[in-house]
Amino acid sequence: MRWFISLAALVACGGDISGTVIIDTDIQDTDGPLIVHTPITEPQVYGQDIWLEATATDEQSSVWLLMVMYQPETANEWQDMPLNEVGGGLFQGQINGSDVWSGGMRYYIKGIDELGNEACLPIDCEAAPWHFAIVPDN
Repeated sequence: MRWFISLAALVACGGDISGTVIIDTDIQDTDGPLIVHTPITEPQVYGQDIWLEATATDEQSSVWLLMVMYQPETANEWQDMPLNEVGGGLFQGQINGSDVWSGGMRYYIKGIDELGNEACLPIDCEAAPWHFAIVPDN
């Protein structure tokens, strides 16, 4: 937002200066949400839902969407599942058991703020996702 203050008004109040001062109060928000998550490291069971949670905050705007991006290690395409905000910047959700197959799963968390700025955790997103093994039910 820009404010234009006419100094001519100061003259009307007894001042002797005139002109216009431009005060730029625009704050550029180019950063995505700050995401915090403890990675899944333990093997997960074939065909079972995988529950996870993360926190996401954004100092300049609000978090619009947080999702888990995942890919069975034998697949080529990334899939996504939105996480639900449960309050206080805490988001929870799952990878559906029907997608939990193969020997392992890669995943990362992606956040988007209300201005469209994106962030990932881990920072390199799909280039360096987390990984966990998938094992048969005993």
